[in-house]
Amino acid sequence: MSRLVLRQLAAGHGRAPVFQGLDLEVADGEFIVLLGPSGCGKSTLLHAIAGLVEVRQGQVLIGGHDMTDADPAERGIGMVFQSYALYPTMTVAGNIGFALRVAGLPAAEVAQRVQRVARLLQLEPLLQRKPAQLSGGQRQRVAIGRALVREPALFLFDEPLSNLDAQLRTELRRELKLLHRQLGSTMVYVTHDQVEAMTLATRLVVMHEGRIQQVGTPAEVYGRPANRFVASFVGSPGMAFEAGTLRVGPQGQVSFVSSRLQLLLDPATLDHPPRDGQAVHLGLRADQVRLHPDGPYEAAVQLVEPLGGQAVVWLDLGGCLLAALWSEPVLPAPDQRLRFTIHAAGASVFDAATGQRC
Repeated sequence: MSRLVLRQLAAGHGRAPVFQGLDLEVADGEFIVLLGPSGCGKSTLLHAIAGLVEVRQGQVLIGGHDMTDADPAERGIGMVFQSYALYPTMTVAGNIGFALRVAGLPAAEVAQRVQRVARLLQLEPLLQRKPAQLSGGQRQRVAIGRALVREPALFLFDEPLSNLDAQLRTELRRELKLLHRQLGSTMVYVTHDQVEAMTLATRLVVMHEGRIQQVGTPAEVYGRPANRFVASFVGSPGMAFEAGTLRVGPQGQVSFVSSRLQLLLDPATLDHPPRDGQAVHLGLRADQVRLHPDGPYEAAVQLVEPLGGQAVVWLDLGGCLLAALWSEPVLPAPDQRLRFTIHAAGASVFDAATGQRC
């Protein structure tokens, strides 16, 4: 069992803790991704789990055992860093099996485990090569193999793909997802890359300024963000916002009203009872702004971002910028006026004062 539980955790490098009072539970076999901007505390949290930074208060439980004060070597973890940190004079086989040899395992068992890991990571033809003879993607697979060969209870990944080019990132992302499916191991992965987070995670942990903002599946976090920060940070392009007020009708109808938009909302999208006259921000994603020649709204095209088979069209609605998706082969021109409608069922509403989801 490799269930991870963090209770009221506080940790940091300097005088002030990077985070405190943090609670999180990771089930056995989950692939959890810690997502957030630089400086939000996600790497510090990972290092606290690994025992690489001091835990000032709280507990770290791995597999039901209190590892808060345990040495990193005693925690049963395998960690992969952003830097490959391979021994340049050792072969691939030597790098992968180094920790096992240091631990005093018999040579035959070391060779067997190295071979098994190399087969799993498609490194068998490269076992006798030195790191200088490998590509960046191959070096990162060796670093993963070095963690994997120890057969840890818990895998920790600290932005392992950030040094790779776009194509290698895509390939290794796919390989990591397949590896998780094959092993069924518990994995905690740190990144600021939304695509990595959305494609890899069974659950996302979105962090900001040392606090957990939301925990949920990628679909939950994308579709029902807990606050404006999560709404703006998760998703590409980010969510657009329009300030306005809620109006509650005599039959319970809920409408959003601003100087530019009037929209009847689906009450099912609200987490709390609406208040008539409540100041809010309406949040709209690109797939909720639908271009249609008979739409009730009209706006000028400010910018077009081609993405291959699709494009993002930015519409200037009197100072409110909305993103819409375009799939036609001929792209609209800047300043061209387009009509659109809004799919209210997927809209998000946030309290103007607190930023929390209404």
